[in-house]
Order: sequence, then structure tokens, then C-alpha cells
Amino acid sequence: MGRPRQPLLSRERIVSAALAVVDADGLDAVSIRRLAAELGVRGPSLYNHVATKDDLLDAMVDTVVAEVDLSMFTGGPDWRGALEVWARSYRAALARHPRLVPALNQGMGRRPNALRQADAVFGGLVAAGWPRRAATEVGALLRFFVTGSTLGSFAADSPTTRRSTAARIRTWTRRTCWRVGSGRSMTPRSTPGCRRYWTG
Repeated sequence: MGRPRQPLLSRERIVSAALAVVDADGLDAVSIRRLAAELGVRGPSLYNHVATKDDLLDAMVDTVVAEVDLSMFTGGPDWRGALEVWARSYRAALARHPRLVPALNQGMGRRPNALRQADAVFGGLVAAGWPRRAATEVGALLRFFVTGSTLGSFAADSPTTRRSTAARIRTWTRRTCWRVGSGRSMTPRSTPGCRRYWTG
């Protein structure tokens, strides 16, 4: 049997093509018709590999999140350093696909690598002495902070392009509703805004 004239269609090829479309033209440009044209196939053949557009979106996001380094959360009690290194790695992965960022905060339960990342951050903070509730909330807050700062950094003429990720993390730490003690002493701040936060 002769070799096929073009590479066989696969989920990985479809996701890669979809990411290229998002990088070039944004999320709204992704469609089955567009991807079929990019890949040189008929539209219905894509459904053998991706069930829906949401399935494709989840796969794109999970592919990007898989690039994030999580090894720093297995190295000991230096949670400050671990958070900073993780945030830098996370932001670097998002910076390669900034137009995908708006889709990151949806559907985590369907994205294995996103769950793996959340578990790693949570586990690292708990191992360093954080209360479980605090570890969950701080991990989520910092994840949202990094995604938001990435969007801001890639906005036209944004002043945030001139600020380092480390500076943003320090600013975020000062503004959270946790008072950071020795690393094992985490107490809620008592400002009016934080009291409203803790009481709902």
C-alpha cells in the first residue's frame, strides 16, 4: 500500500492547527470549516477526533497548561519561591498563546493538566504549612492573577509590559487578605475590605 499523500489526521494535529488559528486570528476564528481547510480534509472527518468545539477548546487549553513547570512544588517549604517560579512558568506558557487566555478559566474539570496544576499548587502550599482553605484560595487567586496580568501585558500600549512578573507577585501578596507570617502562620487581615471577603 502506498504512503498517504498527506499526514494522517489525529487529535494532536487538529489541536496544533487550532492553536495556530487562535494565535493568528483569535478564538472566534476557530471553526470546523476553517480547521478542515487548514488541514486539507473534509469537515466531518474532524469529528472522529474531537466531539465538539468545546472539546477542542478544552484540548487546546490543556495542551498549553501541560507546558507549565510544576517541579518546584516538590522541593521543600520555600512556598514563596515556588509560587514565583511557577507563576513565571505559567505566564511564559500563556505568553506563547495570549489569545487563548480568555478560555483558561472555564471547564477545569474537563482538563487533566489543569487539574494536575491545581493539585500541585495546593499540595505544595499545604506541605509548607498553609491551612487547606487558604491553599485552595491562594492557588486560585494567583492563577487568576497570572492570567489577568498576561491579558493586560498583551493589550496594546499597556504599561504592564514594563513591569516584571516578580513585581506583580509582590503587589498581589500585599493585597491579599492573608497576613504572611513565618510561612506556617497565616492569619486573615482585618481591613474592612478583607472582613467583607471573609464573611461573604
